[in-house]
Amino acid sequence: MTAWRPWLILLTVCTLGVFLRFQQISIQWLIDDEWHAVHKVIASDGYLSILTSFGHTDYSIPLTLYDRLLADTIGLSELRMRMPMLLAGSLFLVLSILWVKARFGHSIAICFGFLVATSPMLVNFSRNARPYMITLLLGAIAIWALARWTRDSRRWPCALIYLLCAWMASYLHLIMAPFVLTPLLLSALTSSTKGAGPSIGRVAAVCGVIGVCMALTILPPLLFDWSSMADKTGADLPNMATLIGVWYGWLGSGSSITVGICIVLAAIGYQPLKSNAALEFAMWLSGLAGIVLVVLVMRPAWVQTPLTFGRYLLPVLPLLLLLVAAGASRIGERLPPLGKTAFLAALAVSIFPGTLYRGLLDRPNNFTLHSYYQFDYREHLNPVRGMFAPFATPSAFWSRFRDADAEKYIIAIGGIAGFESFYNLQLLYQPVHKQRLLNLQTSGACGEQRLGEAFPSQGVYLRNAVSLAVDGDLDAKNVDWVVIDVRQGSAAHLVGLQQSSWREPQCVSYLRKRFGAPEYADDELIAFRISDR
Repeated sequence: MTAWRPWLILLTVCTLGVFLRFQQISIQWLIDDEWHAVHKVIASDGYLSILTSFGHTDYSIPLTLYDRLLADTIGLSELRMRMPMLLAGSLFLVLSILWVKARFGHSIAICFGFLVATSPMLVNFSRNARPYMITLLLGAIAIWALARWTRDSRRWPCALIYLLCAWMASYLHLIMAPFVLTPLLLSALTSSTKGAGPSIGRVAAVCGVIGVCMALTILPPLLFDWSSMADKTGADLPNMATLIGVWYGWLGSGSSITVGICIVLAAIGYQPLKSNAALEFAMWLSGLAGIVLVVLVMRPAWVQTPLTFGRYLLPVLPLLLLLVAAGASRIGERLPPLGKTAFLAALAVSIFPGTLYRGLLDRPNNFTLHSYYQFDYREHLNPVRGMFAPFATPSAFWSRFRDADAEKYIIAIGGIAGFESFYNLQLLYQPVHKQRLLNLQTSGACGEQRLGEAFPSQGVYLRNAVSLAVDGDLDAKNVDWVVIDVRQGSAAHLVGLQQSSWREPQCVSYLRKRFGAPEYADDELIAFRISDR
C-alpha cells in the first residue's frame, strides 16, 4: 500500500468519529443525569458545598466546579457543559489510533479506529455531560505513562504524567481509582522480580504522593457527607442477565450474531496483542480486575443493569475493540489483497450498528441521548421502548408539518412531567414533523420552581429551552408554536412514577389568557400559534 494511503484512511476514520460526536450536538436537550450537576450549581451557595459532598444524586465534583465557574462568569449552557467530554472523546479517538498504529501497524489501526469512531457507547459518552469519557482518556494515558516508566525509570516525566492523570481520573469518578492504582502493583512486581524499571522505593514514593493527592480531594466529601456515598452503595450486584447484556452495549449492537462474531475475533486477536504490548495489556487487565473487585464489595445502585455495569467497566471497551481489530486483521492477512478488502468491508458493514444510527442521524433529533436509544441496544429488551409503545401514534396535529421544510418552525413543547428521558415522548413524534423542539419551562409563570428547569438569573443559559416567565424569551428564540402534550402525564404514570409538579390545567389556563384560543386542541395535545411564519 502506498505510504500515504493508510494515513488518508486513518484521517477519514477520525473525521467520521469526530462527526458522530459533534453532529447536532448544539440542539440536544439536557436530559437524565446531566441535570444533577445543574441542580447542584443552582442549589449551592458557593464552591465549598460542592467540594465537600458527592451529592445524593450523583455528580462529578470537578465537573460541577467547572459548571459553577461557568455559571458565575460567562454563563452555563448545554454545549459548554458538554465541551470537555466532546474534546476528550475526540482526543481519545486520535491518540488511541496513533498508539495502535505505532505498536501494531496500519491494518489493525484502521480497523480499530473504525470501531472506536463508530462505537455507540463511546459516541454517547463523548456527547453526554458526565465524566466517563474524560476518565477513560486519563486512565489510558496513566497506564501508558506508567508502562513507559516501568520499562525505563529514567523517564521520570512519565511518572509525573501518571500521577496527574491517575489522580484526576479518580477525582472525576471514584470507580477509576482501582483501575489506575492496581497497575502500580505490577510496576512494583517488575522491580522486585526482574530487577528492571523503577525501584521499590520510587514506586512507594509515587504511591505516597498519589495517596496524599487523593486524600486532599476525596476525603473531605467522604468525611462531611458520608451518607450520600452510603446511599449509593450496598444495593445491587450484577447477575447473569447483566453479564450477557453488557456485551451488546460494549459492542454497540443488538444482534447476537454480530456480538458472537466479535467475541470470536477478539479471541483470535489475543495473541498479537499479548505479544506486542504485554505490559500495557497486563496493567489494563489488572486495573479492570480492581474495578470488578470494588463493584462486588461496594454493590453500587443500579449495577445490575447492563448499561450501568458497562459504564463502570468502560475501560473494557477499547481493549475489546482492539482485540476484535487484531483478530480481524489476523484473518485478513491470510487472504489475498482483494479478499482482505472485501472481508474487512463486510465486517465493517455487519458491525456498524445501522439500526441505532438511523435514528440518531435523523435530522433534526433533539434527543440522541434519550434512554430510548441508549438504555439497551437490544430493542426488545429496552424497557423504555416497551413503555413508549402505547404512545407511538402521534396526534393529528403533527401531520400539518409533513409538507413543511425540516426545521422551518421552532416549537416549544410542554407537558413533560420531569427531566428524566422516560417522561419524554417527543422523540417518537419528531421524525413525523421534523421541526426543532424547545423545552417549555413553566416555573414562575404557571407553577413553582421545577427540577429540570434553569434560568439566566441563575447563571444558566439553555439554548434548547424557553421560559414563559422570562420577558422576551419566546421572541428571542423565534418560537412559532407553544404546544402542551397532555399524554406526557400518562407516560409518567405508566412508568410507575408520580407526575412531578406539572400542572396542565393551570398552565393551559395561563396560555389561553396570554395567547388567546388555541389553534388546535384534541384529547392529546393543545397548540397555540404565536408566529405567522
